[in-house]
This record gives sequence, C-alpha cells and structure tokens, in this order.
Amino acid sequence: MMKLNLCQSRSDCCILIFFVLYGFVNVLTLTQFPFVHSDEAWLSGLSRAMLQTRDLSATEPFFDLYPRSPHAIKTLFHLLQLPFYAIFGYSLFAARMLSLTFSLLTLYQFYRLLRHATRDSRFGREWIPFLFTVALALDIQFLYASRFARQEIILLFILITLLRIHLHLSRYPGFREVLFTSVILGLAMGVHPNSFVIALPFATYYILLSAKRLISVRLPLLLIGLLGLFASGFAGLSLWMNPGFFADYSDYGSTLGVTAKITDKLYGLIPFIQKLYLGISGTYYTPDIRIILVLFMVASVCCTALLLKGNVVNQYSPVVSLNLLTLASLLLGIMMIGRYSQPSIIFIFPSGYLLLAVLADRLPLKKSFVPLAPSMLLTGLIVLNTVFNLSDFQKPHGSYEAYLSAISRSVPENARVLANLNADYYFDGGALMDYRNLAYLKDHNLSFEDYIDSRNIQFILYTNEMDLIYNKRPLYNSMYGNTAPYYDSMIAFLSERCLLVDTIRTPYAMRIANKFPDPDSTLRIYQVMPKR
Repeated sequence: MMKLNLCQSRSDCCILIFFVLYGFVNVLTLTQFPFVHSDEAWLSGLSRAMLQTRDLSATEPFFDLYPRSPHAIKTLFHLLQLPFYAIFGYSLFAARMLSLTFSLLTLYQFYRLLRHATRDSRFGREWIPFLFTVALALDIQFLYASRFARQEIILLFILITLLRIHLHLSRYPGFREVLFTSVILGLAMGVHPNSFVIALPFATYYILLSAKRLISVRLPLLLIGLLGLFASGFAGLSLWMNPGFFADYSDYGSTLGVTAKITDKLYGLIPFIQKLYLGISGTYYTPDIRIILVLFMVASVCCTALLLKGNVVNQYSPVVSLNLLTLASLLLGIMMIGRYSQPSIIFIFPSGYLLLAVLADRLPLKKSFVPLAPSMLLTGLIVLNTVFNLSDFQKPHGSYEAYLSAISRSVPENARVLANLNADYYFDGGALMDYRNLAYLKDHNLSFEDYIDSRNIQFILYTNEMDLIYNKRPLYNSMYGNTAPYYDSMIAFLSERCLLVDTIRTPYAMRIANKFPDPDSTLRIYQVMPKR
C-alpha cells in the first residue's frame, strides 16, 4: 500500500543518518536507562517459561501463591521476544532490543507520515518533518517507551502505520484498507489488551464517515465484526488453556480498576493527567513532561479552532481531523479500560507532534530559514527537557549490571531465593520466588516459615523498601499487598534462622518511584539455616 522511498531529498538522507546514529547510541546504553522495572522481568520470565516448557499456556514460575491463570492475550508479544533471547541470551539487553527495534520502525513511519502531512517545500520547510521526527525521537517519554521491555512501543508502531496508510489515501478508505486495518488490529490483541485503545480511533473514524454517507455502513461493521472474531479467537484459545478464564481474568481486572463503573473510570481521567503533569507515580518512571503536555494542549486547541473556522486548507484538513479524532479517541479508550497506567500515555505523542508540525508548516513566514525557527526552537526545548530528565541518571549510582554482579558474589544463579522480581535476569528459570506471593500466605494456611521451608528457599534478598512499605501502610500496599499479616514473622525469621552474608548498597533495593533512585538503599542477603 505504501512504497519504501529512501533518500529522495537531503532531509531523507539526513534522517537515515540520524536513525543509524540513534540506534547505535541506544544499543550502547540500552541497559542504563530507564532503571529496570519488575514488569520487564515479569514479561521476560513468562517468555522464558514458555520457551522452557514449550507451552504457551505456561504461567509465571515466580508466582506460586499470587493468583495467575494462563490466557492467549499477549502470546504474540512473548513469541516476538523469543528470537531475541535465542540471539542475545536471556538478559535485559535482549528484552529491550525488541522495543528498540520497534522504536526505530516507529520513527521511520512517523517521518514518512510527516512528509505526507507537511508537503509545503517552500523556504526550507522540507526540513520540518526531519526536525519533528528528531523531536519525537529525543522526547524523554518516547526514549522511555523505546527502551522499556513492554508492549507499548509495538502498539505505537501499529497505530502510526495505520495512520500513515489512511492519510496517504487519495480517497476515503475502502474494503481493502478496512480489511487490512481489521486484521492488524486483531493481531494486536495478541500483544496487549491496550490494542482496544489504538483500535478505537479507527472504529470511530469509520463510523463517522459512514454517518456522513462518505463510506458504506458495511465498512465499520466489517471492522467491528472482524475484531469481534479475533477477540473470540483469543478468548477461545484462553478457554482452552484455562476453562475458568473469564472468571479469573475478571477477578484480576478488578484489582486494576478495569471492572469499575464507567462513572468511576471517568472521574479517574483528570487525576491521571494531573499525576502525569506533576510526575507522580507508583513504581513507573515518570519524567517531567509538563512542557510537552502544554504544547499538545495548545496545538489541539489551535488546530480545532482553525478547523471549526474553516481556515485549514484541504491539504491539512484530513491530517488535522484524523489526528484530533485520534487524540480524543485514545484518551477515551484509556478511560474506558480504566487502567490508568503511566506508560500508555505514549500513544498520544505522535498525534500531538503531528499537530504541532502542521501548525509550524502553516506559519506565514517567507524569508530564508525563518519558517524553520519555531520548529528548531521546539526541538531544542524537547532536547533540553530530556537532558534535564536524564540528569538523575548521571549521578553516581549502582548500575543494573553492578546489582546483579553484587548478588552473584554470595548467591549461585541456581539457588532458590525469595527476592524482588527485578533480579530475575540473573537467576535460572524457576529459582526466584517473588515477594508478591506473601500477601496470600493466609489464603493457603501458611506461615512465613512454612512458605520458606516448603519451597526449599536457600537465600532471602531483603530490600529496605519492605520496611518503608510496612511503616507507611496502607500507602504502598498496591506493590506487594498488605505486608502487615506476615511482616513481624518475617523479621523474626530473618533474625532467628538466617545468616546475614552480604549487604549491598544499590538503588535497585527501592522500587517506589518518588524514592528512586536512592543510592543509599540497601539489599541484605540472608542465607537460610536448616530448621533445628
């Protein structure tokens, strides 16, 4: 549907050089930023379990009390991870290489989308797509998503690819485009449930075109019908893996706010945006993106005003209309799911930057490189904001490699351990048991000591965040559940039946975002002694 056009202009050649340098620098620093999150090890650990068991219905081996149930949702993501582990070995680097690969593909699609959206080549304006692509690439939120071993960057690639297809059309979408969109969005269900979020803009777009009688009503019905078939297929596979899938998935979703009433979800949208603006988070890295959110809001308001007044010429009307619709639909989709997860905000960034690029392209400036001045200024602001955000990572702190190396001095990689999941890349599959299990001891009539003995745990990697979580309860109960029922018995067990073999100062002993990174955080390694 789209031709691969390389180096048709000076800006094309420059963007390819930028992509090569960008990829090279990112590869060299891939494990340094962001700090490793347990979600990355969680997804990687499940991929490793599927590979070791040769079974896509495998569940996470580090959760034996924490409720888990097999399902087909996200299986395509795990299948995408496996070749990277085969090439690079089971490591953080391998997990993040998948994200980096899709980030480069996303940037290329975004650049081609901008080239089409801003077609005015007068007075040096051909460089506007280059500058805004660089701005997105160096945006701290995009850098985070492109180096974070989760699914958001893959969904972003799908979203931008489909936007590019629709904006390249010289006519309204027909059967072929709707069929292709339906299949791609259907397959995206195997990447992450947030595929619903990126599907909503296209469903809304087709429904509006159908309501205006610009396309046949059969086309939105085709999209909805095919997405329903894909959803049924994934649900059927999930039921084959686990006959209690619907009940189990609903119970798990209720803990994340997915099953909350629509009014409660609506009321949660404004606090979600406020937290992003103020940089408030639980365990996810939340950079300072205030200037970017303000720019997106200004661009949305200006473009909406231009569109309503009829001041957007035909060249820009489809671009502005579709991207305003995309922004609104994405926020609506996030609200409808109700899981206000910080990484999902990356979905709005391409449309936000595209609207800014359209505004820059429309400025009535006609002397030399003056039209590029606003674009260059904005790109400079984005780079400065990223440098400001990355300043914390220039401060002395233990690297992730140093964290795992320090653990290796005292603990063999095949030893059975109770530890934070972020250490899973060091241990053999099935060796690590995560602290989240402990919140369910009472449900299984187990004491802390019973759990350690029954799982043959040899070492306990105890982080000082456990003390903070207990002392500040219930403020941080969402991290490991309520620690109060087992905390005292855990401390007594460490004192009576364990030998302290090492104390490590590492920021990875603290996962709470507003306390992180803290180089004074400590990880104490205890060896469990035989029961007398």
